[in-house]
Formats: sequence, structure tokens, C-alpha cells
Amino acid sequence: MVKSVFAKKITVYLAIFVFLFGNFGYSLANLLVVESRITTDSSDQTKPRISAGKIVYEDTRNGNTEIYMYNTGTSSETRITNTSANEYNPDIDGDKIVYSCDRGGTYSHIYVYDLSGSSETQVTTNLSDQTYPAIYGQKIVYVDNRNGNDDIYMYDLQASQETQISTDSSNQKNPVIYDQKIAYYDNRNGNDDVFTNNLAGSSETQITNNSANENYPHIYSDQLVYQKAPATGNYSVHKYDLTQSSNSQITSGSADPRYPRIYSDIIVYEDVRSGNSDVYAYQISKSLETIVVTGSQDQKIPAIYNGTAVWQDARNTHKDIYKATLTPYNPLTSMSDTLSVITPRTASTHTIQFTLGTTATIKQIDFQFEKAAGDATKPTNLNLSSSTLGTMTGLTNGSWTYSTSSAGSGLVKISGGGESKNLGDSITIPLNGVINPEIEDCTIAGFMYDTCNITIKTYSDAGSTLVDMGTVSYDIQDTASLTFKVEGVTSGTSTNGVTTTASTDYNLVPFGKLEIGSPEYAAQKLHVETTAANGYTVNIKMQAYMQGQYPANKIDPFTGSWDTPTTWSSPTGSTNSDSGWLGANTNDTRVAGWSSASAKFGPVSTTAHPVMYKDSKDLGSDAYVTYAIEVNQNQPSDQYVGTLIYAITPTY
Repeated sequence: MVKSVFAKKITVYLAIFVFLFGNFGYSLANLLVVESRITTDSSDQTKPRISAGKIVYEDTRNGNTEIYMYNTGTSSETRITNTSANEYNPDIDGDKIVYSCDRGGTYSHIYVYDLSGSSETQVTTNLSDQTYPAIYGQKIVYVDNRNGNDDIYMYDLQASQETQISTDSSNQKNPVIYDQKIAYYDNRNGNDDVFTNNLAGSSETQITNNSANENYPHIYSDQLVYQKAPATGNYSVHKYDLTQSSNSQITSGSADPRYPRIYSDIIVYEDVRSGNSDVYAYQISKSLETIVVTGSQDQKIPAIYNGTAVWQDARNTHKDIYKATLTPYNPLTSMSDTLSVITPRTASTHTIQFTLGTTATIKQIDFQFEKAAGDATKPTNLNLSSSTLGTMTGLTNGSWTYSTSSAGSGLVKISGGGESKNLGDSITIPLNGVINPEIEDCTIAGFMYDTCNITIKTYSDAGSTLVDMGTVSYDIQDTASLTFKVEGVTSGTSTNGVTTTASTDYNLVPFGKLEIGSPEYAAQKLHVETTAANGYTVNIKMQAYMQGQYPANKIDPFTGSWDTPTTWSSPTGSTNSDSGWLGANTNDTRVAGWSSASAKFGPVSTTAHPVMYKDSKDLGSDAYVTYAIEVNQNQPSDQYVGTLIYAITPTY
């Protein structure tokens, strides 16, 4: 009779490092950016322009370039052109869309589409190219090469009359129009300069005059913006006041902007400071820049209308149109959040303090608990549903209502009849009974620390008119803990494709009598709980090979490699020649090589092999490790004993 048994030794390797981090508060930029995707077709949509909630753009889904429009009010897309020719470079103002079209085959002409009448009209017919149209009201400006160079022309839709705006023999390009003003750039001086003119073409004025190329102007009211491209160094955006005849530089330093567009108080532009094109916005009244969108792919050709920016975006492998609302606000200051308890998954009072940046009547305050600042993503296990409003300072207690109706998305708010508050007023608001989130779910600040965020917004109404905004961070701290438990498994238990034939205890795996040609199976159940932010590994190994009474008679590791488990097979060998096999199976699919290993085994040897693994905190996981043993027909009767070692290594 051959008997086998091995005892178990548990070894735990534990290393703990703790770093302490304090709370801090900060304000976001001066514009609240809320982004959304407009187009989803797998073709390219490019060169967007926007007016009064309507976005027009080029689209190649039909094999040629067509003009499409998206209505943000109805969330609907409309195909504007439907020909086999190419329509391109759209612009829009109100209900009128203009674009160039080469449907004549030889030349490009200007067309206008009237949304109110769903009708298209050809505007230009001259046997030359008319391109790059822009529209304001009833006036369209465009580039025309009928005179052998590029000139600027204007067409009055109401009067059905065309006027030549520029006459210089050099090239004038990229015209824009606002009210009675037309702007374009011209290379008559050997470099690009910006010029303006009136609607009659009789009052041309040179705006810029230096050796750099200054081009791509855009106008809003009496403000003109353009890009400056020096021979060396970064580009810059400049603003020229047409009333005051004064010029100011908008961007400097690491900024490298292109193609500015202006509407009211905001300038948007494309910027390549990070190595690819991103979109930025600049608020003139506050002299502050805001990131609209950044990414590893290009975001290009922005435009803006009444606080909504649009651009083409290549993040989805093709080009789509995106938009973002840009809402001005004043930042909250002196922000802090003090927690009564900083342990994860426990109830705490958040005492939130801030100072107002505006004199206004406040009717609602939102608290968005989130992972990263501004992402509005609720951290895992954060629970606000049972939270309550504590005693406030700076606001009248009893006059405000606390709402948890949106707690599932991490948002709670207070609302009231309105209190008049002044710039610099300090407010303290305690939120009781907030269940803290997990450590690994926000921005991990240290081995046992996590930094999460709350974005606070004040409104002068019921959540529509933003007044102030800021984001405050808070830290969650966990204590180092590790629980590792081994349990026995009874015979007849199904464990990952096999059924055990022997019962085990936490410290003993007795296989009993081993029959030639018949493997025996025994299993143990492992349980791990740990706060280790980077997880753990549980390894097994034999202290030494299972040894019989005869020196040459041992149980060898099963064939193959651990990370490539195989179906069990009987050992081969000769008399007294190490012919038995011992193998193991784990049902933890997180272990490399064991994602699909039902009824498969790897070798158990004096080399450690993983049977459980996780790369983050574990609030409780179980795994079955099943052992298989078999002797060869040439193996003599003997008793085999060995020591199996479990070693768990947490990573904090």
C-alpha cells in the first residue's frame, strides 16, 4: 500500500509604508466646460461652424464631400446637400448656410441654402473659382480669382448685387464679415498682413504691419482677432480694437495657438503646445485661459457662438464634431473639507467651507462628489442616500432644503428662497452621514491614501444660472490589514473541473491510499482580505519533494510549466526512479495562464507558483486549490510525506 500525506506551513510576507497627505482646495478655470459629441457616423465630419444652436460641417459618408447640419435644440441631423459634386467650407448665420461647390466640373461657385424655405440658390456664376464664403445677415463675402489673383468680393442677397471689395494685385484670402466690417489677410508687402474694409470696398485699412505673417482674422462687434506667425518661435493670438485702434497680445509663453475665433467675451483657438492640436478658450474680461479639450489625437478648427464652442475631433479614429458649452463663473476661494472619519466605507461628516467670489442672491448650492475634479463620476462605495444637512454658518438654518434625490450619481444639493450674499462671505456647510468611498477609486495619493473631490456650484436660481464654482479635495486613509485563511474541503466536492476524492483540513492534506493508474484529488479553500492598494500574490511551493522511505523513491512535480497548465496524465518511469507526480489547479482566473484551465494542472515543486492574485484592494476573495497525485506501476509500496508552503505577499 502506498500512502501519502503532507502538512502545510503558512508564511506571510508583509511590508507596510505609510505617507501622510493633507487636504487642500482649489478652483477650476474661469469657464465651466461641458462637452458632448455631436456626430457618430464612421466617416469624417470636419470644419464646423455654428450659429444660434445650428452646427454645419463637411461630411464624407456618401463618398464625396457634402454639407450636413446638426440642430442642438432638437438633437437632430439634417443633410443639406445631395449631389455627386463636392460641397465644402460651410458657414452659417441664422437660417442661411453658405458653401462652395464644384458641381459645374470646372469651377467652384458659392451657394446659399435657406433653412426657413428648405431651398438652395446659386449665388455666383462667374467663370472662375469662388471659395471660402462667410455670411452675416444678407451679406456673403468670398475669395474670387477672376482677375488672375485672389480678390475679396461681397454678394448682397437682398439686393442681388455683387461688389468687389479688394483690388490689389496681390492675393487676399479668408474673408470674414460682421455687420459693416469685412476683414481678410493680404501678402502685398511680402508677408501676410491683416486688412479691413467696408461693404463698398472703399475704405481699406491695414491693421498689422511687421515682418511676421499675421493672418486668419475674425471679427465680433468692434473686436478683431488674428494669429501671428513669426519666422521662429511660437505663434500667438492678438486682439485689435477697431474703435480704439489698439492692439493687445492675448497668448504668450508656451502657448502656440492657431485660427482664433471670437464671440462676445470669449476667444477660442487651436493650440499645439502639447505636440498635437487641442482647443483652448480665453475670456477677455478676466484675461484667463481655459482648456476646452485636450487629448492624444487632434482637436482642430474651433468656432464659437454665444458660449458654445464646436470643433473637429479625431479621438475616435475618424473625425467627428464635438461641442462644449462654456459658462463663465467666479471661483470659490478658501475652500476646505474636514472629515470626522477618514476610513473607507464608514460614515463621516464632511464639514465644507468656502468663500464666495461674487455678490449675488444664492438660491441653490450643488455638491458633486466625484473621482477626479470635474469628471462628475461617483467614487465606488460612496453613499449619500442617508446623509443629512448639519448646522450651517453663513446661511440661515431652517430656510434651506437638503435633497438626496440624485445621490446615486454622487450629487446632493441645498435649495431655498434665496439669500443675498456678498463677495468674500464665508459659508460652512456640514454634511452628516456620508459613507466614504474606496481607497483605490479616486486619485491615489499614497500607499494607504486616496484623494477624492467635491465640485461645489452656487446658483442664483434653481440650478440654471451659475454664479460661483470650485473644487475641494479630501483624503481617505486606510489602515494596513491582511487576512489570509485556509479551510479544508470535503471529498466529493467539485472544484474547477474535478471532484475531490479526499477530505482535507486547514493544515493537513491526506490523500490516503494511492492506487496505481488512479489519481487522487484533494483541495483547500483560500480566503484573502486586504487593504493593500496594489493587491497581493499567494504562492505555493514544496519545502522539499515528497520523500518515501527509500532514498530514490520520491514524488516528482507534474509535467509541464505552471503558466501553461495541461490535462492530468499518468506518470511514467522505471522501478525506484522518481516516477510519481504531484500537480495543482487553481480556479482563480486572475492568475496568469489560468483564465481557462478547468481540469488542468501545473507542477508543484520547490519553486513558488501563484495560486491567487489581484492588483488592487480586495474586500474578500475565495479560491480553490486542488491537488492531484498519482504513482507509477513501477513504484514500490511506501509512505510519502512532505510540507507545502503558502506565502502571501501584499503590495501596499
